[in-house]
Amino acid sequence: MDDRDSPVVRRRDLLGLSAAAAVVGGGDRHGPLGGGCAVCPSATRRMTRAGAARTLVADMAAFVRMYEPHEAREDTVVFPAFRGVVPAKEFLRLAEVFEDEEHRRFGPRGFEGVVDQVADIEKALGIYDLSRFTPPG
Repeated sequence: MDDRDSPVVRRRDLLGLSAAAAVVGGGDRHGPLGGGCAVCPSATRRMTRAGAARTLVADMAAFVRMYEPHEAREDTVVFPAFRGVVPAKEFLRLAEVFEDEEHRRFGPRGFEGVVDQVADIEKALGIYDLSRFTPPG
């Protein structure tokens, strides 16, 4: 799969989906989290084709259905257990390793730069203003 065809999945209160971002695909040179490309012009162009938006929403819903239980398990079981078995000094060392890796993969702005790219995609797709998708309350 090359960068033009890498699927970008954005999970963020679109039609009731929870807030978060993820990029799926393959290969560590392809962008955030080792998959896909952060900005995928071909995917954005495909959104203008009839039916593409419905397909994207269905794919996003399937991703969310898979990811939410995984994320909940990490937050409630895996990460607390990890902190319990890794000494504080080692935990801090690992934090530095992950920070270095973040900047190696995402550039000098790190994760914040990727968040800005996602916001640009949302603006291009007309889904940036979450109040349009949030029930009054």
